[in-house]
Amino acid sequence: MTRKNLLAIAALLVMASSCVTVKDTTLIQKAKKGGGEASGNDFGEYRVQKGDNLYIRVLSVDKKTNAFFQSEFPTLMNETYAFLNSYTVDDEGYINFSFVEKLEVKGLTLNDIKKQLQETINEYFKEATVTVKLANFPIAVLGEVSSPGDYDVKRNRINIFQALSQAGGIEEFGDRTRVQVIRQINQEPQTFFVDMTDTNILNSEFFISCPMMWYMYHPNEVATSAPTLFPTPSS
Repeated sequence: MTRKNLLAIAALLVMASSCVTVKDTTLIQKAKKGGGEASGNDFGEYRVQKGDNLYIRVLSVDKKTNAFFQSEFPTLMNETYAFLNSYTVDDEGYINFSFVEKLEVKGLTLNDIKKQLQETINEYFKEATVTVKLANFPIAVLGEVSSPGDYDVKRNRINIFQALSQAGGIEEFGDRTRVQVIRQINQEPQTFFVDMTDTNILNSEFFISCPMMWYMYHPNEVATSAPTLFPTPSS
């Protein structure tokens, strides 16, 4: 490597270190124009959509009730088992669950569905408890993050910052002000951009993640405008 190339590398490193500031790497700084102070959002509970897979379990102290609902699951139940024993929300927003038959669940929260099932089951069975959760909650965090890839969330609720932490955080040159969010709405992909440095994100409908949501962290202007050290010679 020539002296000229070494000097070019050193100059680039100095330029990069001087361009990336604490402000460039800090999340949730202050409210931007067009919005007030953030005070929490009203999108805390996910609402079921068509195509979702719901894991429903009815457990009772009565063995006959457990046998009726096939509640004798293996001790070490994994995500695959839950998915294979789940109920898919059809195109009309219904699931077929045991003797309840068609139950409309589209647009309801998991707690809403649990309450409906619990009330119905209480009419026929004693001391039976209903559990409802998403059988799978896949998200993808891609681009300028430490560990890009697909992640299977182990709970029913996760926000955009928790999703980012799954991938180890944003890299130094990742753009925090224009994060691309792709989410499925009734199995149709829709793309949006959010600013993770704006406190108004806490009020945003994109604060809470949905199943099949993708986060794409693009490089910022410092990275994309950096000069090429070894340009290809023109012919």
